[in-house]
Amino acid sequence: MTSPRPRKNLNRRKHLTGFATVWLWLAMSASSLAFQASHDLAVTLDPDTASLSGTDRIRLIDCAKDILPIGLNPRIRIQSLQVNGVPQVAIPTGTGPTIDLSATDRKAPIELIIRYEGRFQDEAPVQPVNTDNPGYGVNGTISPLGTLLLGGAGWYPAIAGAVETLQIRVEAPEGVSAVTAGRSRGVATMDGKTVSRWQIDPPAERLALSAGRYVVTASNAGDVPTATYFLSDDQRLADTYLQATTDYIALYEDQFGPYPFPKFAIVENFFPTGYGFPSYTLIGSRVLRLPFIVRTSLGHEIAHCWWGNGVRIDPSDGNWSEGLTSYVAEHLYQEMASPEAGREHRQQLLRNYATLVAPQEDFPLRRFSHRYNPLTKVIGYDKCAMVFHMLHQMVGDRAFQEGLRHLVATRLHQETNWKDLQTAFEYACGSDLTWFFQQWLDRPGAPRLWLEAIQTSVVSPNTYRVSGVLRQSPPFFRLQVPLTLSSTTSEAVVNVAIDGRSAPFQITVRGEPTRLAADPEAHVFRRLAPEEIPASINALKQKAPLLIVVPSDRITPSQQQTAATLAHALGRSAMVIQREKDLTPDQMATHDLVIMGIPAHPLLKRALLGKITLRPEGFDLNGHAYNAVRDCFFGVWPHPLSRDRMMAVLLYGSENHQETIARKIPHYGRYSYLVFMDTTNQVKGNWPTTASPLVHVWPAAPVETP
Repeated sequence: MTSPRPRKNLNRRKHLTGFATVWLWLAMSASSLAFQASHDLAVTLDPDTASLSGTDRIRLIDCAKDILPIGLNPRIRIQSLQVNGVPQVAIPTGTGPTIDLSATDRKAPIELIIRYEGRFQDEAPVQPVNTDNPGYGVNGTISPLGTLLLGGAGWYPAIAGAVETLQIRVEAPEGVSAVTAGRSRGVATMDGKTVSRWQIDPPAERLALSAGRYVVTASNAGDVPTATYFLSDDQRLADTYLQATTDYIALYEDQFGPYPFPKFAIVENFFPTGYGFPSYTLIGSRVLRLPFIVRTSLGHEIAHCWWGNGVRIDPSDGNWSEGLTSYVAEHLYQEMASPEAGREHRQQLLRNYATLVAPQEDFPLRRFSHRYNPLTKVIGYDKCAMVFHMLHQMVGDRAFQEGLRHLVATRLHQETNWKDLQTAFEYACGSDLTWFFQQWLDRPGAPRLWLEAIQTSVVSPNTYRVSGVLRQSPPFFRLQVPLTLSSTTSEAVVNVAIDGRSAPFQITVRGEPTRLAADPEAHVFRRLAPEEIPASINALKQKAPLLIVVPSDRITPSQQQTAATLAHALGRSAMVIQREKDLTPDQMATHDLVIMGIPAHPLLKRALLGKITLRPEGFDLNGHAYNAVRDCFFGVWPHPLSRDRMMAVLLYGSENHQETIARKIPHYGRYSYLVFMDTTNQVKGNWPTTASPLVHVWPAAPVETP
């Protein structure tokens, strides 16, 4: 590893120092039953054998437990254990070893020395096809490519229920340095070994550890030390990430209060991840270099330093942090770009819900714990973000920001549940929010809304009154729905309160009415009607059976591989590839279809020709011409033979490139169509929607001709 390269200190900002954090935590814990555990931990990594050996000297103060669980993985072998210098045998359990302290004098500190070793060999996917589960089931892996040990891997003896302080020494082969939470105490190389030292002050959660052959670039965001740990020497990329980190920390300190950790680092991982840990983020090599990551995901992970890692979740009451972080990151960035971008972002969240969450699979938001497939992502991130948006709309900017700052001031480094969030926002707005949190946390589903009985009357010359009814289907939700009435000369906006089957309304406007829209800015979380949802690649991730169809007489090995890759990338465990001429009418109508070429069936071909124009040398899309040899089209639309199924076509381009394209297609899940040049995406977009039950349009007056 090379020595860290300094960058100039950027704008100075006050932040919560490590000493202040410790003092605050100890003050909050003074009246609690927590005891103290100080670790002096030394571990050695052997990437060639995927093994770790460790010695942990632990000092316990005020520990009243007779049986003490230690957080080692049950598969780890304890080589020796001493309690106050006396050898002892750990008691194995299904969840890990425990230590019998019943005969130990509790008036003095208890000294434990634990020596242990184990292997961590979870298979890390360097180039995964399907990314719906961002953890890929990897808890612990040590290899020549890199090391990742999550807190749940049990790689060191964490003491549950204790206020822990850790001094960590990590020895690895020369050039391999380690990163974890807390502050670096230096890296040194001698005698063919590299030693990394870290200090973690309370409150320390179960720690993750990463190690690799890092090139380190150091900087500061005000008083906050920042650094990049990259697996290659890329100064421009490091500078980009460090400048963005400074900007995000400044943004969030203004919103939420002082940065709550002693550093922030961006660490490159050897397989695709996007983890946010206390004081650093771990991003996979391929993801790290995508241009949009700095503009979106990096800020999301920095926001987690306040929400999830700073104010921590109470796992017994669900996970609110992903939705809140999504709201103050991805949604906020779109709102900062323009009101139109913010509206489009919220509309996309509604489309995601309508496309990926079938009513029979829906579940209450309070039950969300973590993301492991598209459905859980939509509920825990997208729906939850919309719930925070509706709360923001209801209480107003000032109370919403005050509620967030109050949470940081009162719940930092503490497990925090939904009731704590409710209390903070009630404190800020002065109202009882019980109904709101119960409605959106404890019930599955979303309201279905439509307009009905729209009538127009003339009040006076050039003044019109529009009346109608806003309806919803059961089960009913309590909502405030904005209605916007546009006319030839003006616009009027009213809020309609509805908590049952219907709510009548009247709106007066100057000028002839032209368009009435309920919730045109997408402020209300609801289930969209089918006609409001453009067909999207996400729709192919549903559980309907998938059939990949080859119109030609022969299925080539390349087509077979592309089909398998695409099915796996879409999360489809079951896939059938078949020649079109062998299909039965029942098969064609009961499956989602992906057709690799121009279909022969007249209805399927007509559906394709309704979207693109075919030419001997290629195709036209939206007025642009594309080449059949170089350009590849992938599009999705409703199945012409079945209301409940989808049809897609993969067309043209080099057959040698199609498997690579198949890997990429699900990453563009929100879109209806894609065009790739060779293997690089050049065009993406959505088919237009035609109608909405929440929009009423008056016919235009005929134009008189002389």
